[in-house]
Amino acid sequence: TVQEFRAFVDAGGYRDRAHWGSDGWSWRRRAGVSGPGDWDEQAANPNRPVTRVSWYEADAYCRWAGKRLPSEAEWEWAARGVEGRRWPWGPEEPTPEHANLSHNVGHPTPVGIYPLGGTPDLGIRDLAGNVWEWCGDAWHDDYEGAPTDGSAREEEGPGAARVLRGGSFDVPARIVRCAIRGRDLPDYRGLSIGFRVASSPSSSDLRSL
Repeated sequence: TVQEFRAFVDAGGYRDRAHWGSDGWSWRRRAGVSGPGDWDEQAANPNRPVTRVSWYEADAYCRWAGKRLPSEAEWEWAARGVEGRRWPWGPEEPTPEHANLSHNVGHPTPVGIYPLGGTPDLGIRDLAGNVWEWCGDAWHDDYEGAPTDGSAREEEGPGAARVLRGGSFDVPARIVRCAIRGRDLPDYRGLSIGFRVASSPSSSDLRSL
């Protein structure tokens, strides 16, 4: 959310090289950014998802928070579940009650106000619509050669496009299907693009399985 990202901004995250990858730090210095786009306006809506952040900024936040961006495979599994759902909530076609899409609202809405969607025991919401979400993967046209362990796919060169998932408030219903993929360059800061975080299980978590 905006509120959670503000903690990173206020902690000096944009000034601390330790939280940035080499490409991201080079971009930040060239662009001269010290916060997300339209930051003053966004700050007035603390419970909305933060937007106008590049992939580099999302990655830096995750490093600062001790998290990471989800891989594309993780994102889709969370949305589709073992039964391979077409939509995060099941087989029903999307309506304004399911998700923020098709300009029904016209802007991002606060996180978590729509019915639970995605794999139920994970408690994940807003996997369809509202804002596109950056994934850790570099864009590839197909899945040939993709990792088989669910990890993110590496980029092929500096500045490679990155994967986006989930659709947003300003796309039609067909674009928020679980299997739909989007992409953009890692320095793009769109009004309809945000992110969610993921974490890997610790050794103690694995021992409890």
